[in-house]
Amino acid sequence: VDGIPVGTIGVLPSNTPDFIRSDSIAGLRFGDEIEAVDRTADLLDSLGVRAVVLLYKGDIGAGGQNDPCNPVDGPANVVATAVSPKVDLIVTSDGDKHFNCTYPDPLGRPRTVVQGASHGRIISVADLMIDRETRDVLRDHTLAFTQVITHDIEPDPQTQQFVERASEMSDAVAGRRV
Repeated sequence: VDGIPVGTIGVLPSNTPDFIRSDSIAGLRFGDEIEAVDRTADLLDSLGVRAVVLLYKGDIGAGGQNDPCNPVDGPANVVATAVSPKVDLIVTSDGDKHFNCTYPDPLGRPRTVVQGASHGRIISVADLMIDRETRDVLRDHTLAFTQVITHDIEPDPQTQQFVERASEMSDAVAGRRV
């Protein structure tokens, strides 16, 4: 971004085979996600990448209804607090709650963890400030929030035409009783 490398690590939880059809993951091996993130963060660091974002397809385990950021036990919470301190932001995408939390990294430094919800109706936004000289994320300047997507926005004409055409073409199948 503007000449500063930003690394993105995407990882699935090690128990993914428990939830995915076996034929769709044939030949894939799912190892420990923390080891995978740490190994990749070290590789990025060796290449001079100091700003790192983790995309984690797992429920981060946010707490109860009154305080969604109350840490609770669970594999995803372990990921949020245990992955390399070289990871500056964690974006998760599972579970039914949206949140903007701060969890300590292994060095005790605050790290932002966000999750959207409702299949994209609530999205997470995180703005990171990066020091141009060190290329490090200034975590205390991270601005994160969740944004509700409303239906009062004028649709993009090309996209709207595409959706209308797809709906027309699928009417016969979509309207068939099962």
